[in-house]
Amino acid sequence: MKYVLFICCAAGLLFTQVSCKKTVENAVDCFAESLLVSVSGTTDTINIKKMNFEARYLGSHTVKNVEWNFGDGATAIENGTTTSHVYSSPGTYKAKAKINIVDGKSTCSPVPEKDITIN
Repeated sequence: MKYVLFICCAAGLLFTQVSCKKTVENAVDCFAESLLVSVSGTTDTINIKKMNFEARYLGSHTVKNVEWNFGDGATAIENGTTTSHVYSSPGTYKAKAKINIVDGKSTCSPVPEKDITIN
């Protein structure tokens, strides 16, 4: 860890050792949190162009909100982890969920994605 702090501080970032350590810890925390997220999508049972999405987070911090990008130009911000979207035309789309995780003053925002096909 001393070498990482030295590299961080010697890289011209003009931080003290304490702030370098905090910067390194935040990066490690965000990487770890990104391993605890996923997104799933299931076709609605009534409307085959409607997808029901869920962003999952298995960590111990708080999900502030989820910023959805449905892959067709439409977006949404939800305070919860679920949403639905109706696609206007068949095709394959890449849905993304930017999951904003907070821990005190720190925020981490991993973006899991899911390829979906609308018939």
